[in-house]
Amino acid sequence: MMSLLCVEGNIPLAGKVQDGNAADTQLNNEELERLSRLIKATGRERKDFLFIADCKFVTKVNLELMGNDPFITRLPASYKAHSEAVDAALKADKWKTIGTLNQTTTSSNRPAAEYKVNEQEIELYGKKYRAIVVHSSSHDKRRTKRIEREIREAAAKISAACKQGHKDRYQCQDDAKESLKKLKQDYQGGLWEVTGEIEEIKVYGPRRPPANGPKKVKSISYRLKLQRHQNTQRISKNKERAGCFALLTNTTTDPESQEKSYSARDCLANYKGQYGVERNFSFLKVPLIVNNIFLKKPERINALGMIMMLSLLVWSLMERTMRRTQAEKDLKLQDIDRKPTKRPTSFIMIHKFRGILVMRRGRERCLARPLSYEQGQYLIALGLKGAIFTSTPNPPNKNIEILENLRLEALQAQDEFEKKIASSLSSAPTKCSCAFSRIPPSQMKTPHTCSLMVC
Repeated sequence: MMSLLCVEGNIPLAGKVQDGNAADTQLNNEELERLSRLIKATGRERKDFLFIADCKFVTKVNLELMGNDPFITRLPASYKAHSEAVDAALKADKWKTIGTLNQTTTSSNRPAAEYKVNEQEIELYGKKYRAIVVHSSSHDKRRTKRIEREIREAAAKISAACKQGHKDRYQCQDDAKESLKKLKQDYQGGLWEVTGEIEEIKVYGPRRPPANGPKKVKSISYRLKLQRHQNTQRISKNKERAGCFALLTNTTTDPESQEKSYSARDCLANYKGQYGVERNFSFLKVPLIVNNIFLKKPERINALGMIMMLSLLVWSLMERTMRRTQAEKDLKLQDIDRKPTKRPTSFIMIHKFRGILVMRRGRERCLARPLSYEQGQYLIALGLKGAIFTSTPNPPNKNIEILENLRLEALQAQDEFEKKIASSLSSAPTKCSCAFSRIPPSQMKTPHTCSLMVC
């Protein structure tokens, strides 16, 4: 498992390979301490930055460690404060429309989510914070489907209970009443509720009834006559809560304050920027690379993590450069499907250049075919020129002089070495493990320098 600390949405600033069994709450605490050290090294204070994290950040220890430094996180749905905040927002019914925050293109099959917010103040671990209850139309649709599925499952369960209750027979009326009471309690407050009554079943004897009296009853038993009905109040309440979640922050809304103010829209937009971090994790854990590598030592795992982090940094910076350049120069870039895009990615860029072939003639390089207009646009977005594929970097003049001096020294050393070899071969052969020493001098030609050096 890896932890990431990113800036500007998805630019990795720091990362670390973590134990796969480590708790997210503890990792958030470690990242806060490491963040403090990194910020201190720059000479700035932590309050100058806005810390954004997921709901695992919300613990008593982390909130105390954060202090008054600004942060935005999501209030966990398991907290009682979350339910109280959502219920209060639905009861007040005073929403402020935010609209859409999407940065990608929309379609009829994937429309942009619309948001509305309700702000209130809550107390958590003895300290007051801003709670921003957000209602999302996209969350509403997804969770409504889940609620409909729960309604169908509850209906099937209660139908089976009613069917079984109708089959059961009770010899005592009190037993039937007790069973009916228990069924009502089991389903009270649920999506479906049970109502019913006790039905009396009489069994008569085989003979005819007398002319002046009723037919003789042989035995009496009881059964439940049950009906199911939807709890419309509970269902409507669940549907209202379906699209709601709460953000927790200690930022201020006062523009005259010394600290930077953040409106509800700013808080929501900053929190939604976390999608870049999640996308970075998918890059680091790509199965094509990670699943095919087995490493024994932790040091090698850390080294692989470092390589992946550096790759991610280059990948993210290319994407950041392209988007900034396109916004400034209004370039006409296309995605993989050749549709115009205002948010080019590194994956699209690499896909566009995958057919590039560079040929070499001597020291000259050339392209097998010229670059297309679309490829040229992507090079401009990266701040590069077409000659990047064919040009060879020229070393500075100082480096040329150093290389020339080294070359001359190597030639001089080689001449001295050859003279020593020639003088040694002119004498009688001596005992040596070298194969050349067993060859008479009259049969020897130019000495083989490499072989003699090995000897």
